[in-house]
Amino acid sequence: MMTMGRMYRSGWKMFSVCTLAAALLAGCGGSSETRSSGWLGVPGDQLAGVDATLTVVPSASAVTVGKPLILVALVEDKYGHPAADGTTLEFATRLGSTIESGSNASTKGGVFQTVVTAANTAGVEAISVSTPHVFATATFEIVAQPQPVTRVTVSPVRDRVAPGGGLPIVVFVKNESGVALTETVTMFSPAGGTFEPASGKTDEGVFVTTYTASTAQGLDWVTAIANGQVGSTTVAVKP
Repeated sequence: MMTMGRMYRSGWKMFSVCTLAAALLAGCGGSSETRSSGWLGVPGDQLAGVDATLTVVPSASAVTVGKPLILVALVEDKYGHPAADGTTLEFATRLGSTIESGSNASTKGGVFQTVVTAANTAGVEAISVSTPHVFATATFEIVAQPQPVTRVTVSPVRDRVAPGGGLPIVVFVKNESGVALTETVTMFSPAGGTFEPASGKTDEGVFVTTYTASTAQGLDWVTAIANGQVGSTTVAVKP
């Protein structure tokens, strides 16, 4: 979930944004109290360029752990003009994401842009940004690194073997993109066949074993298990 915050002289939009002084006096509530220009400690005709509104926008609503995204802060005065150059910004994070600019920065033309590297903890990250007079918070989701899906393919050199006879079996272990994986393969036969070797590591995604059929005739499911994934094929056991 991505939120972008903007503080107004009165009212709220999207999420809580209020003046720092108001937060200290009364806490951020459902609305912010309208104050006269004198409340900021400067005459009304000197409010041009003084930070009065702050908008913080992340470039994405979700990002993978440890990956970067762009964060933009827009600071304007009460007239909607860019705040004075050099308006300071301070940052704080909930989950520990890294701000490229550090915890302090300043605006130019009312804008500041930085890179945020997501923390290694999945969850909803909240980036709080403050100027001397206002603050805002933007949120985005940090998601866990997706694990590649392992695909196991069992390929006997032929689909028939005599009772008690031997048959070479090739097992291929790859991810969904076709990249060979190094995994431990374990073989299994529900009809009582045996394997030599019965388990082992793949070499560039390939594991080779010899299947020895039981003496009973019928169909056997030759099965390979790797990284919790199963691949199997049938072999006819008959003279």
